[in-house]
Amino acid sequence: IGSEKFSISFSIGISLYPEGGKTVEKLMFAAESALEKAKTKGNMFYFFKDSLAKKTFHIIKLENQIKQALKRNEFILFYQPLIDIDEKRIFGAEALLRWKHKGKIIPPLEFIEILEKNGLIVDVGCWIIEQVCTQIGKWKEKGISLSVSINVSPVQMESPDFTKRVQSILKKYDISDSIEFEITETKLMENLDGIFHTIQELKKLGIRTSIDDFGTGYSSLLYLKKLPVQTLKIDREFIKDIPDDKDDLQITRTIIDLGKNFGLKVIAEGVETESQQNVLRFLGCRYMQGFLYSPPLPEKEFEKFFFNFGSL
Repeated sequence: IGSEKFSISFSIGISLYPEGGKTVEKLMFAAESALEKAKTKGNMFYFFKDSLAKKTFHIIKLENQIKQALKRNEFILFYQPLIDIDEKRIFGAEALLRWKHKGKIIPPLEFIEILEKNGLIVDVGCWIIEQVCTQIGKWKEKGISLSVSINVSPVQMESPDFTKRVQSILKKYDISDSIEFEITETKLMENLDGIFHTIQELKKLGIRTSIDDFGTGYSSLLYLKKLPVQTLKIDREFIKDIPDDKDDLQITRTIIDLGKNFGLKVIAEGVETESQQNVLRFLGCRYMQGFLYSPPLPEKEFEKFFFNFGSL
């Protein structure tokens, strides 16, 4: 192009008659399915196979079920306690989305990507915020005063009316100081400029923001200094092998010190053993969550855990 040379890569999906179908429509659908598979590798071609047809059909079926799930109230929230080790108290909870379909609880790994891909994550995300606000109000009446963190997708934060929709929800409840949004470090850095403005607007509404899975991405210290965030959550991958893995131990120590130097709250995720807890506390991390204390719990079970925590 002009005097510049560009190296172009492309992907090709191929379907053959009659294996891929006996009509133009079926052949094109098969070719498009093969193309999607080719794109996952990039710069390659891929022939349509029966196994791919079954997988594609499964995804389409799942998408249709998910579209109906919100209308049928099949989505539910579980809550995992956040523990202040120094004061031996529950100071917060993380709201985690689950899908109750045909009597089974389906974890988010199986459907979040589809929600993001088809844009439904924006509506589901607003539903989560409203449910959490309602739950905080119920808990306050029962003497449970907590901050609740909500995982937010970049697709939500990049939505043009996201901040307005959040503001509209908060007006009903007046509890913005009890809400914190979590966004993963890798997703944050993929579109930092686009999300940065949204975080600033949310801060004006009184909503805090935390960086989830910190340490797995490539955050610049300059960005960390400028971002209006209040919390870092250490990724569980660095926690699971301490104190035995010296590299993970050093990375964890660095993140804790980094957070303190920036005046941020640091929460260790995935704490499963007392030895992990003791090492983290020695390193100066007082806030933790993980199966050592409790798995994510439905509303009623969380309440029981909260009131019994002091006696555990």
